[in-house]
Amino acid sequence: FIVLSEGAKANIKKINRRSRIRIIPNGVHLPRMLKMSDKKHILFIGRIEMNQKGLDLLLRAFSLISEKISYKLAIAGAGIDNELSKLKNLIASLNLKDKVEMLGRIRGTKKDDAFKKAAFVAVPSRFESFSLVALEALSYNLPIVSFNIGGLKWLPAKHCAKAKPFCEREFSKKILKLSQDDELRRRMGGAGRQFASQFNWGNRAKEYENFIFEILNND
Repeated sequence: FIVLSEGAKANIKKINRRSRIRIIPNGVHLPRMLKMSDKKHILFIGRIEMNQKGLDLLLRAFSLISEKISYKLAIAGAGIDNELSKLKNLIASLNLKDKVEMLGRIRGTKKDDAFKKAAFVAVPSRFESFSLVALEALSYNLPIVSFNIGGLKWLPAKHCAKAKPFCEREFSKKILKLSQDDELRRRMGGAGRQFASQFNWGNRAKEYENFIFEILNND
């Protein structure tokens, strides 16, 4: 097996202790140009799925402080109709229509632009195996706000403001602080690209290749 994290490895070992498992985290392509745009929004990017991705937690946390900050919340991603409807209904019920921008599925230059215009990135997931979005955020030197969950333990505290799991009020305080403190954002984002560089796809691909040949040669 190839898995993304220690947690996934441990779960497989519980089922079959003889399993041969290699941990190979996600990889990232580092953006070539890091000339950042004026900050326009707080960015969520990912699959539109309310429960796993924690979009309900994010929106309720954002609603607590939306009047105190100038940034909009930009939500990028696609999902099934039912999940999109739940998202739009919650935005409406929280009176956030003027504070939330729906970007839909974005790729290429649009995705690059969304990251460059972000003050920081929100990863409000209830569970993750290994968040590729968090890795992408770091490659743009952007700080992250998340919950302190097992799947995000690999994120250094100096780059990520972590709230108590699923506490909307604490999450909102982390958002507010980062929104109002330019120096804190610069400090937390600072060496994010350097940290992300160890996950570049050149290294990851070589790890896959080595593991595959190791199995073929042993078997």
